[in-house]
Order: sequence, then C-alpha cells, then structure tokens
Amino acid sequence: MKRKVFATALTMSMVMGLAACGGGSSAQTTAAAENKTEAAGTTAAESAAETKGAAAETKADGAVTGTKQGETVLKCAFNQSAENPEAETVRRMSDELYDATNGRYSIEVYPNELLGNQADSLQSVEVGAIDMALVANSIVEGVNPDFAIIGTPYIYDSVEQQEKLFKSGVLDEL
Repeated sequence: MKRKVFATALTMSMVMGLAACGGGSSAQTTAAAENKTEAAGTTAAESAAETKGAAAETKADGAVTGTKQGETVLKCAFNQSAENPEAETVRRMSDELYDATNGRYSIEVYPNELLGNQADSLQSVEVGAIDMALVANSIVEGVNPDFAIIGTPYIYDSVEQQEKLFKSGVLDEL
C-alpha cells in the first residue's frame, strides 16, 4: 500500500513539475450555466460533461473541479491557489481521466491548503483520507529518502534533460 501511495505522490509531483499552463478558459458563471441547462432541458451533469472549454467550477467547500464530474471523485490537496498552472493542469487531467474511464472518475482540487499544509496532505494520503496531494519533493524525501535523487542540486543541465529522464523509465522503480 505504501509503495502505491509513494508512486502516486511521485507521479503527481513529476507531472506537476513537467506541466505547462495552457491559455485561460472562458468565464462561465454557475447561474448562467444553470439557466442554459434549464432552457435546454438537460441535467447539470450532462451539460457540464458536454461543455468544452468552460471555466472550472468552485464548490461551496472550496474544491475546484474540471468541466466533467465522474461517478467517483478523487480528492487532490494543493497548497497554491486555484489559478496556479499546476491546479489548472490537474483540472485538465481530471477531464481526461473522466473521458478515459467513461465517466467513472474525476478529480477535485482543494487549493490554498484547504486540506492542510503539504506535510499534512501527504499524511492524509498515507492514511487514505484523501486520494492525492501535490507536495514538494523534499516532503516526499522525508518519508522515503530514495526520492532525494530527484531533487539533487545541479543534477540536470536543462529542463529538457530532466524531462527526458522522467520519461525514460529509469525512475519507475521509485
């Protein structure tokens, strides 16, 4: 179980490290979406699943979702704002996960340390309280020192070299 948790944490940190922010999305308020949905005679879930490029929705508990919500929603803790490029990437990843699993899964991002700081978030993943957390490599190193190799200073000559290493499979055993 611990290997799975560490693998998930490492994968998320690598994905976030390599992710780039796309352009902004169009703003769409919840009220406007509901009015449009009622006029079309579809449910809110159907409308959200069909909407491409719509703005992310912020829920009452502070979670930010992509445009599609799966049957099972995975919770992802994050210490930065909902506008951060990494949060945007997780929302896009959520929509891709929704599509790849035929609507079975999606991800909610809980930004601004809503579920605790990075160390608390990783501990919540370890005990199964939440599904994912975006944490600094140094936090993961505290749990498994083998991850220190990823953050070794001056080990990479360029971002391209780091990306090539992460995609090569050399670190898969971690």
